[in-house]
Amino acid sequence: SNITGTIYTTNATIFDGLIVGNNYDEFIDNQYSFFNPIFSDNFNDGISEWSVNTTNTSVGNGTVILTVNTTVSSISRTLSINGSENRVITFRYKISSGNTSGYQLFYTTAGHNFRDNESKNASFRNTLVADNNWHIAVNDMNLQDGGNNDWINSTITSIKIDLGEFIGNVIEIVWFAIGSSEVGLRHL
Repeated sequence: SNITGTIYTTNATIFDGLIVGNNYDEFIDNQYSFFNPIFSDNFNDGISEWSVNTTNTSVGNGTVILTVNTTVSSISRTLSINGSENRVITFRYKISSGNTSGYQLFYTTAGHNFRDNESKNASFRNTLVADNNWHIAVNDMNLQDGGNNDWINSTITSIKIDLGEFIGNVIEIVWFAIGSSEVGLRHL
């Protein structure tokens, strides 16, 4: 019989379309389809290592459910990663109740804290889609606001996601990761 297509043997883990692993080469057009995380959290152990600035937070079955209660609601975590080698931040989310909303990523280094981010343009803005479907947010910190290259020239000491401006939005997150991705042919 004829077999069509390509068959791969791999130990890769697939995070909703992001292939994470180390077993094969493939040419691809989407530079973020293959992702090598240096840090990841699937929230199976809760959110004890995260700081949450909302009053309504719950965790169940590896899903963090955050209800935005102020215009400064956020979730943050301390870590230590090399920004030049790990410039992609990605997470799987859905807005199960509420409106499409902008979000903003902030981070700290030895040279600045979260408050200094605004003046340094050390942030990244994007949109959370509100359609009660799961989405993957992919943020390339090499493309930050204002053309800032602070991320790729620093050790990142913490990360914060400001969850948007709509009070009452219910945002569910099932995993969060930071890592690297390269364009085209690569060996994982």
